Amino acid sequence: MKELEKNLKETQDILIGSKKLKGKFPPISFLVDGIVKTLKIQNIFALRQEFKNFYLFKLKNYVKQPKIRHFLAVSLASQSSDLLVSLAKEFLGKIKELRLIQYSAYPHTLRINLFLIIELDNIQNYSDTVGVLKAIRLEFRKKLANF
Repeated sequence: MKELEKNLKETQDILIGSKKLKGKFPPISFLVDGIVKTLKIQNIFALRQEFKNFYLFKLKNYVKQPKIRHFLAVSLASQSSDLLVSLAKEFLGKIKELRLIQYSAYPHTLRINLFLIIELDNIQNYSDTVGVLKAIRLEFRKKLANF
């Protein structure tokens, strides 16, 4: 119980100064054991200025435990295309923890962003995850500029 309270407190510390995005969001689908599972969006938060282009997704799980799943996402491109998706897939290779999704964080606009998303199983690895995602985003942007 103490560990749960500690994780909730750390989650609240992450969200201080972040902006909660408003609107209705479409669910995110994942392929689990050959079956498509959908996770409904509970909240999306745009993180603080020092974490520009980072988002925290809170999703309702399709199973009872855990009830809520947290995903950290970084925007690789503000306007996604098939070319960008294929370049990102080639760039990332076979890293299992990272997933690419095309998703509109702002549903009232017509832009579909390209996100690199990772599940936060443990909030304690939050700062390490942010560092890894920042490095991947910078490398991808450099390769894109060279392209």
